[in-house]
Amino acid sequence: MKIAVISDIHGNYQALKAVLREINTLGCDHIICLGDVATIGPQPREVLDTLRALDARFVKGNHDAVLLHPAMKKEYAIAPVLSADIDWCAERLTPEDFSFLESFDDCQRLPLREGETMLGYHGSPRSIVENIYPEEAGRELRDLFASFPERLLAGGHTHIQMLRNLDGRWLINPGSVGQPFVHPPVQGKPPRLLKHAEWAMVTIRNKNLSVELNRTNYDISRYCKIIEKSSLPVKKWLLEQYT
Repeated sequence: MKIAVISDIHGNYQALKAVLREINTLGCDHIICLGDVATIGPQPREVLDTLRALDARFVKGNHDAVLLHPAMKKEYAIAPVLSADIDWCAERLTPEDFSFLESFDDCQRLPLREGETMLGYHGSPRSIVENIYPEEAGRELRDLFASFPERLLAGGHTHIQMLRNLDGRWLINPGSVGQPFVHPPVQGKPPRLLKHAEWAMVTIRNKNLSVELNRTNYDISRYCKIIEKSSLPVKKWLLEQYT
């Protein structure tokens, strides 16, 4: 069994296409998406159309939630500088798109093998806006996951890849398909983006289990041309990341 774990696509259709091609080439049996699919990037509709056609499981991220509840930007930890982009994205979505976002779950439990499941969430199992970074203190993580028995725990939100041993369990962050960060944001400064897509793959073969953190290249020049032609409010910042 191979399970592809993707997250934080953020309207980057070019990156999503490249990752899905690789997932198909590797013969993944299941896909779980951990949220934040449409906002900030220039092609939210194309991303949603593609995801809707997949046989996949979906978790709701804070950016998905704010599209459904635009008056709650502060509650969903949307930076003020991104407010106009949230509105820009929402104006381009159809009733079918919003219904699709409504179908996303707060958490997903994906069966792995007899008696085992993988828990998927966005920020943490208790909050879609909670950040879990690789350097998080072990005691705090043990408290957070004490009531969750799963051996595999997968979340997104931070845009930072992570594979961490938590008392014999694996804590996974696949990174971001559409906007992987060089490092966590520094207060008062916007993050810098990496020029590739990120995702993870869980493989179960007989009694063995492995996790791979993957980085997939895509056509950045084509992506920049699409950004340039758009009216995306943050397009200047996005283009600066890729030049």
